Amino acid sequence: MSLELSGLCTVGATASDTADPFTLDINLTANAGERATLIGPNGSGKSSVLRLIAGLEALRRGELTVAGRAYDSTGPGEPSKRFFLPPRERSVSLVFQDHRLFDHLSVEQNVAFGLEARGTTRAEIKRVTTHLLDAFDLGALSGRNPTSLSGGQRARVALARALAPSPAILLLDEPFAAVDVETRAHLQQALIDNTPPETATVMVTHDPIEARVLSHQLVVLDDGNVTQHGTPDQVASSPTTSFAADLLGTNLIAGSAHGTEVTLATGAKLITATSASGPVHLTFSPSAITLHQTKPQGSARNVWPAEIADFTDLGGRVRVALRGPVESAAMVTPGAVADLGLTRGTNCWASLKATEITVVAQQR
Repeated sequence: MSLELSGLCTVGATASDTADPFTLDINLTANAGERATLIGPNGSGKSSVLRLIAGLEALRRGELTVAGRAYDSTGPGEPSKRFFLPPRERSVSLVFQDHRLFDHLSVEQNVAFGLEARGTTRAEIKRVTTHLLDAFDLGALSGRNPTSLSGGQRARVALARALAPSPAILLLDEPFAAVDVETRAHLQQALIDNTPPETATVMVTHDPIEARVLSHQLVVLDDGNVTQHGTPDQVASSPTTSFAADLLGTNLIAGSAHGTEVTLATGAKLITATSASGPVHLTFSPSAITLHQTKPQGSARNVWPAEIADFTDLGGRVRVALRGPVESAAMVTPGAVADLGLTRGTNCWASLKATEITVVAQQR
């Protein structure tokens, strides 16, 4: 399956509107097995893209196709060519941030809902629901009413329900936002393990680790327009907006933890304030790195030599890409660049406090 969306829509336009309606101009392609993630400031149009794909909004101009089948098409300027496939006829599952479970149904009935609506045989419904209840650790809760569940449990049910009918398109609107870090990691892994290979996923998130680790491609939206599009590494290494720099500019480095010492692929070691064991991701803000002309003697536990690879001017701040044993980026002021005499290809020293590093277990 593949998703192709190219078009323009007007969001929130009603007869009583006194202000200009919000216009969304979007081009998006997602292939089978691929996870495309939408990021951007509040009000940039992320959720509206999901609503377009689900059929809860209609295109004003353009075309939406899934596996070559038109879901929404305005035709070549002719009203008679207008085509719109109703939401119930689309092979699309949408998970909202508040999950929107059917509180009059049990957990098992919620998971089976899409299959029941599609007329699936009882034997197949039982097979699929049993598998997903086990995969999302819901077996012991199958007879419970959703109103008695915790936020994390409700999120599990919502994801299992969305995956049950093996949709062509899976839409996720910040489904992990209301759950704790540990539960989020388990849900992310369950999502990876149980999404059918023929399903394309489109996700909205404000979580930088989620955006970097779970995504095959990132689409940065601002005021209804795509401002950047590429792989997570491409967008993170060269952000074109301050929002993308703040969210995705977060340094993300893989390593192997032994207590508070983490060994990187380069052989360099970083000291953290959190003890861990095994494969981990280390995250830290670019602004947490301090640059020096000479090797510092301060209290920072982590100090390494670096070469200035590149600069990105973000308006009042400069993102400095560092090459060396710890591939990373620092965020400094233009004044600091001048005071330190930083230019491309010059050497410097970088320092980072152990307390500034967050340790996250890697997904399997």
